[in-house]
Amino acid sequence: MTLNSNATPTAPALVRNITFQNTNSTNPTGGDRTVRFVLTDGDGGATSANVDATVTVNPINSTPSLTGLNSVTFQENTVNAAPQVIDSNVSFNDADGSDFNGGSVRAFFFSGGAAQDQLGVRSVGTNPAKSASVAAP
Repeated sequence: MTLNSNATPTAPALVRNITFQNTNSTNPTGGDRTVRFVLTDGDGGATSANVDATVTVNPINSTPSLTGLNSVTFQENTVNAAPQVIDSNVSFNDADGSDFNGGSVRAFFFSGGAAQDQLGVRSVGTNPAKSASVAAP
């Protein structure tokens, strides 16, 4: 930054307002960054000593959330005739970003499942089954 003749009272305020941002909100590289400040006066080029500030980035892998899943009751004749959607109002969220590539969703009978009970993925609309592979646990 080049200072002009009006900079005398504002130069410290300028340095106090230098900011840092890491724009990789999904997977930032952790560690230290050194920011070096050097001041050169306008009267012959005298230069200050180097003054370093360390900026440390601590990446945090935020826990994703699955919300909107509610319990449901089906009549025997309904689930015998065709598979039924358990809940269509489910949403995922991850503060690190919306890229779930390489992630997984597991759905399994935690209790009460019987040999004749089956879970599957319905293929309709935008066909979410195309964006996943289904495997037995």
